[in-house]
Amino acid sequence: MRCLLLTLGLLLLLTPGAWAEDAVPRLTVDGKAIKLPDGLQLASDGKVWITTADLGVALDVIVKPMIPRPPQGKRPDRRRERGGWLLCGRDRCGVYRDAVLGEANAPSFELAKAAKLLGVRHKAKSGVHALQTASGRWAVKEPKRARVGQLVPDVALTFLDGSTHSLRDARGKRLLLMTWASWSPSRDRLDTWRSVMAHRAGESVIVVFAALDVEGDKHARDYAQHAGTARIAVDRYADLARAFPLTDVGHWYYVDELGVLRAEGTRADEAALAWIDLHIKEAAVTRPPKPAGRAPRLGLDVLREFAKSEPKAVGPRLALLPHHDASQQAEKLIHAQALVEHHPQSAPFAFRLAALHIEAGAFAAALEVLDAARRRVPGAWYLRKQYWALWKPSHYYAGAIDLAWEKAQRKLEEKEFGRIRGTGRRRKR
Repeated sequence: MRCLLLTLGLLLLLTPGAWAEDAVPRLTVDGKAIKLPDGLQLASDGKVWITTADLGVALDVIVKPMIPRPPQGKRPDRRRERGGWLLCGRDRCGVYRDAVLGEANAPSFELAKAAKLLGVRHKAKSGVHALQTASGRWAVKEPKRARVGQLVPDVALTFLDGSTHSLRDARGKRLLLMTWASWSPSRDRLDTWRSVMAHRAGESVIVVFAALDVEGDKHARDYAQHAGTARIAVDRYADLARAFPLTDVGHWYYVDELGVLRAEGTRADEAALAWIDLHIKEAAVTRPPKPAGRAPRLGLDVLREFAKSEPKAVGPRLALLPHHDASQQAEKLIHAQALVEHHPQSAPFAFRLAALHIEAGAFAAALEVLDAARRRVPGAWYLRKQYWALWKPSHYYAGAIDLAWEKAQRKLEEKEFGRIRGTGRRRKR
């Protein structure tokens, strides 16, 4: 018996190509074998690499080089942004900053790291590398906030002409988004932004000024003429404040044709405009990856059961709100109030609840909501200033904004509930 086993072992060792199949790494995606044009590459250290072309075949991934940010500030050596590669799939992107193999115009990436960036599970066994993508089941949950190098959340914007478009609908074009408000000095900077963006806007670049106003377009329309050819949207429910890390308005965001947040800032100075121009002039991707399929629209009854079974869950209640029409205003208010009660530190939820109260004609209730929220989250300046504008409209809409009154009011409130440190926390006493 022992002689027989030894003989079989020698035959396997001497047979040409007996181990060749295991020496060449193979790839499967969601259990399906994928035939790659270039094939996976096995390095001497045991790591497996995949080419740009094969990433496109296996996962419909677009690869785009990132522009390193020019040095700026007093310590330019510490403020320089490293270059890298943007790997963008249907529902997730990531910045690959490690070393690559091959030529600059056709790099290869380490398979395990690329899969992690794209949110894809990777397992390797016996020379087979298995990738498992998202199952596609719809989970009603809170979307993550936008970060540079990541896909922006799908936020719907309502424009002054009544049309509604989402950030997802802008895929394939570049978007420059600026936040402002009728109660903020940013309203007076629309002229500046119009002049500096006039020659930057075009068929491939869309300029949108989004007003964060709890009263909708009541005051935003007064400043429409300052926007020039840019489109004005009204964010009545603070959806942008949920999608982006906003504490105040006056921020700008640049989103490329892939739907990826590439740059952000707060000023329209020379450095910011030069940074925007670098992005606009870069080569555009002619075929952005198709977005992952939209989640099915669940019915009211299903969403109500979700919200009932998980009272603190954000997703079900947020999904419920757009389902309601004017006849269901009372239920809409109930769900919005529940969001505020279960998530008291969320400034956008309080802003939304105040907007719904104003829609229902309950102006005093809206003031009460904003008053309580600005005390809980003092670092959310858009809550505080919106409250001031509703409380004392003469200081905001009877001419120029009374900045002296604002400064005095801020000092009074700092004595009442602590100095603002920018984190939304109160000062310890």
